Amino acid sequence: AFEIPLLFYAPSDTLLKGIRTDIAQHIDIVPSILDYLHYNKSFSAFGHSLFDNNNRFAINYINNIYQGIDSNYVLLMDGETGSNMGYYDYRKDPLLQHKMDTLNSSAFKLLEQTKAALQQYRLHLKNNDLK
Repeated sequence: AFEIPLLFYAPSDTLLKGIRTDIAQHIDIVPSILDYLHYNKSFSAFGHSLFDNNNRFAINYINNIYQGIDSNYVLLMDGETGSNMGYYDYRKDPLLQHKMDTLNSSAFKLLEQTKAALQQYRLHLKNNDLK
């Protein structure tokens, strides 16, 4: 439901050869283009460069549920209360049918990252300073 192909085309550049299936989201496009162009001035963006292999993360919102996703885990959060609805190892459980009983450090990091992204977005929205 959330797979959307993205193509960067520069036929003479070996950096852009091949297929990657990393976690990404639409807001990663601008930081990726600026990174590829070696843009070194300050800019504001919620996303991260797709050329940076660290910190792959995406957040979705559907049916009043936030989904924080990293390279191995999915966190579901209630869109109204912000309460944790469960963690899933989507590589082993792609249909998200078996909640993880205990959180490892990666799952806890995903929780913190998701909460931070939502808090930052809401603050910028409230202050009307999204750029």
